[in-house]
Amino acid sequence: AQRRVDWDEIRVTVVNDGGHMLPISLMGGIPFYVEQISKDQGGVSSARNYGMEATEEPWVMFCDCDDCFSNVFALEDIMSVLNDKYDMMWTKVWEEEKGQVYQIQDIRIMVFIHGKIYRRAFLEEQKIRFDEELSFNEDSLFNATVMARTTKERIGEISCHYPPYVWIRREGSVTGCMDADDRSAWGQFMRNMRITEEIREHKPEQYPGMVTRMAYDLYFMQMSS
Repeated sequence: AQRRVDWDEIRVTVVNDGGHMLPISLMGGIPFYVEQISKDQGGVSSARNYGMEATEEPWVMFCDCDDCFSNVFALEDIMSVLNDKYDMMWTKVWEEEKGQVYQIQDIRIMVFIHGKIYRRAFLEEQKIRFDEELSFNEDSLFNATVMARTTKERIGEISCHYPPYVWIRREGSVTGCMDADDRSAWGQFMRNMRITEEIREHKPEQYPGMVTRMAYDLYFMQMSS
């Protein structure tokens, strides 16, 4: 009530990817619309695609089940600047690891979907979806595809008083347990190849963070092989 946010403009869709529905008691007192939908287990990419196709809102923002939206007051900052002249808008992001919270460096911020909000019409026009063959770094491919198919002028920063998204690193996560025998590591290599093709015909100097991450991942593959 202290912020000028129209809750009727907020819709949250929870995708249960082969899991159990959340108890209704958890939804008590929430001022915005929450919908739960279920599907057969297919992984994070499949869940995101399913949720995106199940809704029709003009802007889409993704939040992993182990992350959180840190500050409801930042909603006003986000909602007040959404503009059709942008295909994607982004905010600063907190990263939490083992209880320590710090802000992700700008050079890395464009690699992830965290803290990004995407114009649905653009995603539909370009037929951009998550690659359901990838179990990790699928968001890097998604974001690289978005940036390769738009222009720098159509990517806007949202200045929030406090970074709204908290990306929580978990021990035992897929990305934290990779080794040379993990087949998903080769999925990562193929993702890099696709990103390279996407960016090759554009201007890679616009996205130094993406290029740096690609080089790091390719180095990892060499060390693993």
